[in-house]
Amino acid sequence: GSKTVKQVEKYPARKGNATQKLLIDTFGFESVDIPNSRKSTLNSVYDFMMEMSKMLGISPKSIGQGGWLSVSSLRSNSHFAAVHEMSSYKISGKIVNVSLKFKYSALTGIAHEWFHALDYALEYFDTGIRRDTASEIDRSQFSGRPEVWDAVSEIVKAISESGHPERIKSLTSPSKWSYWLSPKEMCARAFDAYINNKFKEAGIEVEGVINDIETGNPTPEEMVNVIPAFDNLFRILQEKEGKTPGTSVLYQIGEEMEPQSDA
Repeated sequence: GSKTVKQVEKYPARKGNATQKLLIDTFGFESVDIPNSRKSTLNSVYDFMMEMSKMLGISPKSIGQGGWLSVSSLRSNSHFAAVHEMSSYKISGKIVNVSLKFKYSALTGIAHEWFHALDYALEYFDTGIRRDTASEIDRSQFSGRPEVWDAVSEIVKAISESGHPERIKSLTSPSKWSYWLSPKEMCARAFDAYINNKFKEAGIEVEGVINDIETGNPTPEEMVNVIPAFDNLFRILQEKEGKTPGTSVLYQIGEEMEPQSDA
C-alpha cells in the first residue's frame, strides 16, 4: 500500500515560495542565480518544471540533467523570455554547463529551451564532446542506444510530414528557412506545443508562464502525428544517477549501461 504514498511524494507541490535551494534540491540544477527576492519568477519556474516532469512521467531530478543545467536570469532588456546557452571549451568542444536563462517578467518558451538542452544531452552524455543534437546527428555517428536516435528521428519525420514546414515557408523569407526548418529548431517548437497541449488537456495554468502558441510552433492539426512520436521518445528514455549524488539524468543507454563503479 505504500506505493501510492510514494507516487504522491514524487511530484511535491510547492509549499510557500520557491527558493534557489528548493530549485536545486528538487530538480538537480547545478546552480540557480535568480535572487530569492524574485519570488514570482522562482515560483513560476518551480511550478512549470514540476508540472512538466509529471506530464512526461520523469522524476523532477531529471529536469536538471544531473547538474548539467543551471538556471540564471536574463538581462531585462532581452526580448526573449527564456534562452538556452552553452559554455564550451573551444578546443575539445566539451560543454561545461548549459544554462536556462529567464526574464523576471512573464515567462514563455521554457519547454522549448529545455528540449534544446535535452537534444544536446542525448548525444553529449555518451561522448562528453559537443558534436550535435540527437535530432541533427547522423545515425552512424550517434553514440547512444540506436532506438533513441530512431525515436528522435521519428519526431523529425512526423514534423516534416505534418504540413508545418510548408506553412513556415509561407510565413518567412527564404533567408530564414535554414534556421526555422532545422531539425533542432522544429523539434524544440514542437515540444513546446506538445507540453502546451498536455497542460491544456489537464486544465493546468502556471501563474507567470504564458503558454500562448507562438506562430512558429506547430498547430494542433500539425501535431496530430507528432504527439505519439514524443510519447514514444519519453517511453524509451531511461534515468540514471548523475555524477552529483542525488541527481538524475535522462539517459539513452538504459539497461545496457555498465554498472557505475564507486571509484
